Amino acid sequence: MMTTEQQQKIINYLMDKSLPVDLTLEVKDHISHQIEDLMIEKEILFEEAFEQAKESWSDELKLIWNIPSFTFKKITKLHKRVINKVYNELLLKSLKIFAPFFAINLLLTFYLPAISQIVLFLVYAIILISTIFLSFKNYNLIKSSTNYDKRKVSIYQRGSVLLIVSTLYILSGILQFEERFEKQLNALLQIISEFNFSNIGSIITIYIYVWGWVFGFLYFRKYKHTLQQIQQQIQFNL
Repeated sequence: MMTTEQQQKIINYLMDKSLPVDLTLEVKDHISHQIEDLMIEKEILFEEAFEQAKESWSDELKLIWNIPSFTFKKITKLHKRVINKVYNELLLKSLKIFAPFFAINLLLTFYLPAISQIVLFLVYAIILISTIFLSFKNYNLIKSSTNYDKRKVSIYQRGSVLLIVSTLYILSGILQFEERFEKQLNALLQIISEFNFSNIGSIITIYIYVWGWVFGFLYFRKYKHTLQQIQQQIQFNL
């Protein structure tokens, strides 16, 4: 069994790799078990076992440029692989949720435009009200998802800001709703006789931020759950 001091050495080593807290705790558990196994199997002391464990993790914890990214900072290969995996999983899940709504309401726009307009406006309103409620209830969590907060808490942290960004665009959409819906309706009718990218853009624009909100909400939900798990393991507050 390792001492608290030895556990702290592992944490300090991982903190130097700029890992977020959730990933740090997960990797720390793996390395701790690996070290304990090495100490028993090879009958060696902690320091030697720790060096061997670090060597086995050297490739995964190698620092690389995070491209594409506007942060101009290096992250570990492990961190990059995990955030890419999370992004792809949540992207696919958000599209599975959004696609049926998009397809059904697009058909409604063509056949029953008045009903489609009401449905879309209600969705906009629900998103706006839900985000206001979530923001007040989870203010510190939402605030920490922005780039202004430099703490690295979770692999889900930065994606949560999509919730707010998409809502701001939806608010703009509500203020100009009739005009934008009419533009989308005209584009849909025109595209049947003449395909062009301008009409496609008009149709997509009115829906894209609904998908963005769903994507952001999935990140937000994961981030909140992960934060609760972190707080069960260590003393941590936003």
